[in-house]
Amino acid sequence: MKTKARVPYLQTSVTWEKREDPHCPWKATVDGEEWVLRLGDYPAEDLYALLVNGAKQLTLNNWPNCWKREGLQPAAGPTAERLEQMQAEIDLLKKEVRHLSADARRRSPWGEKRNPSSRK
Repeated sequence: MKTKARVPYLQTSVTWEKREDPHCPWKATVDGEEWVLRLGDYPAEDLYALLVNGAKQLTLNNWPNCWKREGLQPAAGPTAERLEQMQAEIDLLKKEVRHLSADARRRSPWGEKRNPSSRK
């Protein structure tokens, strides 16, 4: 069941608490309402169903960024500065590979030719 109410639920900051129920492993209280996430029969169904006060409101496959799970933090990716540094390293390696490749072609008994069978 997918509803028009999807956006407010998925944009609400929620901290989920772990439950012992394997079918409904997460719960939260939001504005006095009980929210529960029930696992679906994936892939035949969406991965999660959101129940608010026991009524199914929507289903989803992707965990919204504003929802946090108790005890679990999202993996931190590289910073913008680190990404720039990595790109600079890649660019240097590309130059080195081009240089080595050109040097190898110059030293080759076949010169710039790439196919040894064409040697005379």
